[in-house]
Amino acid sequence: MKSLLAPTTITVPTSEAEARATAAKKGAQLAEDALADYNFEKLVVRTQPSDANLRPDAFVFTQGYVWAWVPPSKARSSSQRNPLISEATDGGTHVKLQISFLAMNVHFDGQASGTQGFIQCDDPGPVYAGEQRGGSTCSWKAKKQDTYRVTSSLLYRVEWTADDESGVLIHEVPMDGVQMIRVQDGYAVNVK
Repeated sequence: MKSLLAPTTITVPTSEAEARATAAKKGAQLAEDALADYNFEKLVVRTQPSDANLRPDAFVFTQGYVWAWVPPSKARSSSQRNPLISEATDGGTHVKLQISFLAMNVHFDGQASGTQGFIQCDDPGPVYAGEQRGGSTCSWKAKKQDTYRVTSSLLYRVEWTADDESGVLIHEVPMDGVQMIRVQDGYAVNVK
């Protein structure tokens, strides 16, 4: 019975400013929340040779290169000199995000051999336009005959500022789609 009569203490902010300060998120948390809410473009992984599921005649010889690139997009054109900008406010805290392309990760998974491959491309690479020989700065040399499952993701550098706080986040966004690349053994044949 005594506990029912005990006074209950409730803390109430004494001013509107104190209420806002209590509710406002810190800069780092607001930056992470704003980044999570940012609408990144959905890009599809593209390679040369093209997807073996769509073109059964598409393949590369062992010791040949698989060429990967970032499709034309905002991500492709963003850089630290020309970042994508996003801003958010929570209570009295305002955050500004400067988002720029950092790298593309490409994973190769051999379906029969279990051979794994990985490349990280620190530039978007030239878009394939039908060239006979690849000129990409982002390519992978297949060494075993197999069909490889290709997946990719983009890494972004995110610089944020919020009042007197600032920082850098690295954010990874998976690319949509999967490509299957066929790699075949190539043999030299003498013809007389």
